[in-house]
Amino acid sequence: MKRSFLAVLLFASALDAPVVLAQDQGQMNMAPSEVARPLWKNLSYNGRALKGQSFVGAWFEDSTFSEAMLKGADFSSSLLRRIKMKASNLIGANFSGAILEDVDFSNSNLTKACFIGARLVRVKFTNANISGAAFTGAKFEGGGAELQNIATTAEYGPKTCPK
Repeated sequence: MKRSFLAVLLFASALDAPVVLAQDQGQMNMAPSEVARPLWKNLSYNGRALKGQSFVGAWFEDSTFSEAMLKGADFSSSLLRRIKMKASNLIGANFSGAILEDVDFSNSNLTKACFIGARLVRVKFTNANISGAAFTGAKFEGGGAELQNIATTAEYGPKTCPK
């Protein structure tokens, strides 16, 4: 019996949302790692309202969050590979300590987002708003001139995430 999306979101408020949504879509697998954490792959959160949602420590691959409302969402300590977050509202989102590989933030609002201690590999910020975002201790790899421009203009002073 399929649960409605609303029922899943209500249930997700009590549990970790990615687990519930991945289970509901039949996509939950375990990925090999030192500390086994669930792998959520090929999921679509396009256009969804996930304001303030916790994705702490999540492992996402080949998934999309484009045009999603992710204001204040917490992706800290997460692993995000081949993720599309195009034209999303990520104001105040937390990516501290996360590993982001081939993530596309094109046209997204990342005002006051937190990337403290994050590793950014080939991440796209084309036309993204990163005003007030913190990148202290972040490592930028690959990505050509655009990512290098972000790396040289980003704010590195804050030791805590912007509020």
